Amino acid sequence: MISTATKGYAILYFFAWICWSAAKPPIPALISPVSAAFTNDEACNSLSLNKTKMEIEEVLSNQVNPYLNQRYGKPRNCGGPGWTEVVDLDMSNDSMECPDSFTLFSSPVRSCGRSGSQTSVTASFTVKHSYTNICGTIVGIQKGSTDGFGPTFFDSNPLQYVDGTIIWHGSSYSQGHIWTFAAASQQLTANIRLGCPCSYEQWNFNLPTFVGSNYFCDSGNSGAFTHSTIFLDNPLWDGKGCISNSTCCQFNEPPVFYRELAQSSEDNLQMTIELNAPPSEENIFITRIQLYISP
Repeated sequence: MISTATKGYAILYFFAWICWSAAKPPIPALISPVSAAFTNDEACNSLSLNKTKMEIEEVLSNQVNPYLNQRYGKPRNCGGPGWTEVVDLDMSNDSMECPDSFTLFSSPVRSCGRSGSQTSVTASFTVKHSYTNICGTIVGIQKGSTDGFGPTFFDSNPLQYVDGTIIWHGSSYSQGHIWTFAAASQQLTANIRLGCPCSYEQWNFNLPTFVGSNYFCDSGNSGAFTHSTIFLDNPLWDGKGCISNSTCCQFNEPPVFYRELAQSSEDNLQMTIELNAPPSEENIFITRIQLYISP
C-alpha cells in the first residue's frame, strides 16, 4: 500500500511539473508530506513557483484542511503550519469514541453529550506545550427549546449563563473563558432573551463580562417554538442555515473560532456542555470537535 506521505510527495511533484512545463523557472524546494488529497482545480495557480516554503505550506493547508480554513483574510490558518492539534473528533467515524465523562449516542445521530439528570458535563483535553492562541470548531445538533444566553437572566447561578458549549482553561470558565457556543431556542423568537444577539437589532441585554464578544450563537430551529424536537437538518455553529435577517452566520465568522490570550498558558483545554433543563427536554449532541493551539 502506498503511504500517505508518498502520495503527498507525488501529488506535489505532479503539480510542480505541470507549472514548470508551462513557465520553466526553477522549481522551489519541496515541503513536508501532506496528509490528504490535493484536489483543488486551481492548485497550479495557487502553487506559484515564486512562493517560499512557508507560503506553499499555507496553500497546502488550505487544500488538505479546507473546513478549518474558511476564515478568509485572516493572518493564520487554523490547523495549518504552526498549529498543534489538541483534539480532532469526528463522530461520523465509527472508530472514534467520546471524551471521558461524555455519553456516546448512536441515535438520532452518532454523537457525544450529556445524559441522565446531568445539567452539565465537562471533558478535559491534554495540551503538550504552552500556548497563547487557540482555534477550532465545535458542531452540534440541537434538541428542544434551548435558551441561548437566557440562563443569564433567569438562573440564580451566575456561572450557568448559557445553554450551549464552553471552551475554557484553568480553574473555572469565568476566569479562563476562551469561547462560548450558544444554542438559542429559535432563530427568531417572541422572547428575545432566548434568541441570539446577532438575530435582533433590539437585543440589548448584558452578557457576562468574561464572555465579551467571544462567542458564536446559533439555532437549529428556523421555525416555530417546539418542545423536544431534534433539528438534524440544521447543525449548530457551522456558519450555515441562518435566516435572511440574521447575521449569526457572519458574526465572528463561524465555523472557525480564533482566540488570542493575554498571557500564555499550559492549562489543559476544557469543554463543557451546559443546559438548564434535563436531557429529556433539551440537549446538544456534539458531532465534531477540533481544537488547535499555537504559541
